[in-house]
Amino acid sequence: MKKFVITCDSSTDGGYQNLNKMGINFISYPINSSNQCIYDENNERQTKLFYESMINGENFKTSQINVYQYKYFFKNNTTKEMPLIHISLCEALSNSINNAREAKRLLLNEGYEIEIIDCRIGCLGEYMLVKEAYRLQNEGYSFENAIEQLNEYAKHINTMYTTNTLTYFARGGRLSKASATIGNMFHVNVVLGCNAFGKLKVLYKVIGQKKAFKTIIEGIKEKVINPEKQTLYCSHALNEQGINEFIELIKKEIPFKDYEIHMMGPTIGTHAGPGTLALFFYGKEKTDY
Repeated sequence: MKKFVITCDSSTDGGYQNLNKMGINFISYPINSSNQCIYDENNERQTKLFYESMINGENFKTSQINVYQYKYFFKNNTTKEMPLIHISLCEALSNSINNAREAKRLLLNEGYEIEIIDCRIGCLGEYMLVKEAYRLQNEGYSFENAIEQLNEYAKHINTMYTTNTLTYFARGGRLSKASATIGNMFHVNVVLGCNAFGKLKVLYKVIGQKKAFKTIIEGIKEKVINPEKQTLYCSHALNEQGINEFIELIKKEIPFKDYEIHMMGPTIGTHAGPGTLALFFYGKEKTDY
């Protein structure tokens, strides 16, 4: 018997079919341009069309999920007798989590028990935390013990990104315009990571994609814990060839047990832009660099 319900955001990027198999529902981020408003459906068809629009010059911006959307979503996914754990995109990337917290406060007054978990990351790092929550649910963990485990697990979800443009990160306010201008000016490939709170940071600027791949592989070696026992989660923004080439290089250097590839969805892709590649793995506790 379930001891708690799990929900998450569309920024999870694990695909609605996989979430559906686990019985996990997600709430969608709204994404706007001058021509349209879409809601991230966490599916590949919509995502491909989204990136094609970006390549053709359409500019998108994400919006917050408001308090009453969260409140309605939570009430429709649980009961007063069943606690709910919501895995949220980190506060460093979106203030939506504070709207979720306010919805939790309002529902507490109505007799609901809800916990909001800041995943301290986004994209497939969030999906990793959702899958961990699902494991704890299946193993019969209590609501309180699961919360403790998930908050600890989130500290260890590491990521490294690479992209040949910082335009989209700067446009969304995730990086400074000065950093983006310098990076784009010298046509460098940039390697990014995130700190203990999920805030993005440029770690290295290198010339060429091969150098970026090598730099990331060395970074993973330094941080990963027991790769032979875990899956490496691989994300790409309409760059399947790039991620497959990257995985082949990693296989020669690091013995991961398995690999899982997903397309980066519109919520994160709005700020990363087409071509971005990202890897997610369990490793050493993230630092506050």
